[in-house]
Amino acid sequence: MLREEKEAEGGSDKLQIQETTTGEIHLASLDPPNVTSERPSSSLAAREDLHEPTSETFGLDLPFTIDMWNLMFRDIAGESIDSEITRQSWKENSQEGSTKTQDQGEDLSGFHLEAHVANVANRFEVCSVAQMENYISGSVDADEAIKVQYLAENSYLDPFLYRAIAHDSVTIVEHGRSPNAIPTSRMAGQLNKGGMLIRRLSNSRKDTPSLLFVRSDPGLSHNDIKTKEQIRHLINNYGPRLLLIYFRFINPSLPLFSRSLFYFGTNQNMLEFHNSLLATLLTLAMDWWSVDSILKQHTMPSDQLLFKIARQAVMEDQDMPNYSSLQACILLSHKRPADLSKPDTPFTWMILSIAASLAVTLGYNRDCAEWNIPDWDKKLRKRIWWTYVVQETWFAACYGRPLHIRTSSWNVPELTASDFESYSTGERESTDFKYSVKSFCYLAKISLLVADLCDSFLYKEEAVPRSFDTLFTIGKLYLHRISLLDASCPTDLYISTKTGSQLPRTNGSVQISVEVARILVLRYLIHRVLSSDSSVYEMYSGTLLQWSMDCLKRIYSLVSALRVDQVRYFWYSWSRLQFAVIANFFLLVHSLATNDEDRDKIRDLMDSFRWWLGCNKSSFADLSLALNFLDRAYLIGVSKFTRKEY
Repeated sequence: MLREEKEAEGGSDKLQIQETTTGEIHLASLDPPNVTSERPSSSLAAREDLHEPTSETFGLDLPFTIDMWNLMFRDIAGESIDSEITRQSWKENSQEGSTKTQDQGEDLSGFHLEAHVANVANRFEVCSVAQMENYISGSVDADEAIKVQYLAENSYLDPFLYRAIAHDSVTIVEHGRSPNAIPTSRMAGQLNKGGMLIRRLSNSRKDTPSLLFVRSDPGLSHNDIKTKEQIRHLINNYGPRLLLIYFRFINPSLPLFSRSLFYFGTNQNMLEFHNSLLATLLTLAMDWWSVDSILKQHTMPSDQLLFKIARQAVMEDQDMPNYSSLQACILLSHKRPADLSKPDTPFTWMILSIAASLAVTLGYNRDCAEWNIPDWDKKLRKRIWWTYVVQETWFAACYGRPLHIRTSSWNVPELTASDFESYSTGERESTDFKYSVKSFCYLAKISLLVADLCDSFLYKEEAVPRSFDTLFTIGKLYLHRISLLDASCPTDLYISTKTGSQLPRTNGSVQISVEVARILVLRYLIHRVLSSDSSVYEMYSGTLLQWSMDCLKRIYSLVSALRVDQVRYFWYSWSRLQFAVIANFFLLVHSLATNDEDRDKIRDLMDSFRWWLGCNKSSFADLSLALNFLDRAYLIGVSKFTRKEY
């Protein structure tokens, strides 16, 4: 799992991944696996079903996540995973010579990386310690044994002074290792446990030195182990399927993981897989419980308890955070509230503020192109940063708050297709991989524009307020930029695009985001014109009303074109807030109208939109908040939402 063909220049450093004839993937530099596992060859029959592996879903399969799950708990639990649930999803293998069937019960409890364990089907070859160390050598993010802080120019630890004593690399000298432990990167180096030093990331003498203050991890506490045991007993047999759901359905749209690093991570002691990240992955996957054909037959464990474990673990990470702490915070912001019909609590905004602090502390807001770190590490940091930007920007825009990190405080380049990792050369050519890359890159462009809109227009503090004429001109320019970006949208991101792919598409979420970006500009201008004197109102209200009505027509045309399967696609958690923004915008535009004809047109559109919300709420619960707002407005009386009430 999670391996890449490393796109690095040079020879010995390059890691080749190949698929075997049985669909397995192994390192090309190693001999083929001694034991191959027989697998069903048919593809997914339906989007809801996780039954069988398919090359169109990033090469992930259930046996691998079972192995991964067992590895995570190998040091704290002697029990094997109960195959009663997992084996239901495997059809009888009809291939000649097969010795395993569903009735016989496939042994799903083996660790795929434990080549030394007898009588266990070894589905993946174990890379050597030398290969592992070579791959992660120089990485900032691969070694859980160290925690880092980026030294800013004006830090109390002045980087201009400390670069003279900085080291070019850092590894850990760990004493008392168990002879049976799976090797990690902590094999030799300058830093003993409890020690500290400075790591040099760039040799440039012209710019501010890029330095990291490095300290060693004190190791797992008793509470850490207790928390992991709690997760294990809460989720137990459902864990492998939940992990599979996450990596198939969520990870393509929130590309926070390095597939290669995750592969090597599974070679390490999985106790180092932070509780915060593990619990967050699981609680996000729980949102898809009713979609899975096997899991929906069983009673779901307490998602509320799992969420509390994730939240508590994130807080405990903050004393000695690393990149997995940042990943957990970003992902936790994607967790929807228990009651989707009610406004958010402050938790999401708070967890994003923690993510912002971690990102700056760990240097993710800095361009690392010239840093002395592996190529895959640069790509990982870039994707993590942009995933944070996407989440932060849309929550800030929907909450009506300034960004935690202003666009002037970071210099990370825009994403390109080369920043995304694939499992194998063949997968880079797959439809799903290309789509997921294209979709997220385009969403990042929209988010960057909205982030600039927030910083430079919506929340810009000025000593002398700008006139409405100036605001109108600036707003018009932003609307033009949004239109240009809309025109550049790849055709396979359109709502009308049909596909037989099993990957949950993000087309609806992306297209709604473009229209909400327009609403943000129009809403701001309408707020200003409604509070202006009558001469300004008379001059600009007609134009703003027409632009707003055109926007609402596009939105209704967009949502009414959504098919049943599309409302069940992947939607970002902030899409729920976007629909609420749209619902409130209908009321705001209604208040702008001054004659009955315009009010009737807006009311007809609003009635149609409300009807659409009601029809689709049962299959798409993210619409509940928007419908709740409109229902309350209709109960009070839409006619009350007029300018005279302001």
